[in-house]
Amino acid sequence: GKINNKWYHFDSIGEMQINSWAKYGSQWCYVGFDGIMIINTWKNIKGKWYYFNNGGFMQTNSWVRYNSKWCYVGADGVMTTNSWKNIKSKWYHFDNSGYMQISQWIKYNSKWCYVGPGGIMLTNNWKCLNGKWYYLDTNGYMLASTSKKIGEKTYKFSSCGICINV
Repeated sequence: GKINNKWYHFDSIGEMQINSWAKYGSQWCYVGFDGIMIINTWKNIKGKWYYFNNGGFMQTNSWVRYNSKWCYVGADGVMTTNSWKNIKSKWYHFDNSGYMQISQWIKYNSKWCYVGPGGIMLTNNWKCLNGKWYYLDTNGYMLASTSKKIGEKTYKFSSCGICINV
């Protein structure tokens, strides 16, 4: 029920609920220690972060802008942290705080990947940084200590991934 412009959840015998989930139709809400529904903010529940919109509903499979950066919540509503996430056939990496990483190298499986300014992992593509050329393969891994035929030319890559015959 709504009291003084704040939403509360009451069980079937009329007791106000605290620190608990509430389901309305197919959507989930959460009421805090004071019994007030969490609205338009993040909430840490048992070590996992969830985002509740201005209607109080937990967001799922959604991008959330927070502190001028982007976060993503999955199908279970949990913020993606410290991992890769495939969203609409594109790979993104999120740091420990849940922020999408942009324009940087990320070490994964003892190899290096690169995410561009939009956060998307580069695949089958060249990247020029500080005048040096690198190539990211089909899996997004930087080529290093190897050669690869790209188009009509075979390129050689140093142990740090720099193309030595551009």
